[in-house]
Amino acid sequence: MNNFDYLIGKTCTYIQEIDCEIQSFEYRTEDKFPYTACVIVKLLPLNMEDVDSATLEDMQDGVGLEYIADILQ
Repeated sequence: MNNFDYLIGKTCTYIQEIDCEIQSFEYRTEDKFPYTACVIVKLLPLNMEDVDSATLEDMQDGVGLEYIADILQ
């Protein structure tokens, strides 16, 4: 699996509406069949006023890579 750490500090969009900064990545793999793997992204919103407390908690706990887009280099 590739390492996505070079994206830490970059900005992105979470669920097509919240601009945020990538804080870290967590890689999870299953030890048993079907041996799935996923990438969890921890985010920090750029504008805290745009985010309710439940969404902020989700972003800080980590979201699936599939929920972020528009990563700016």
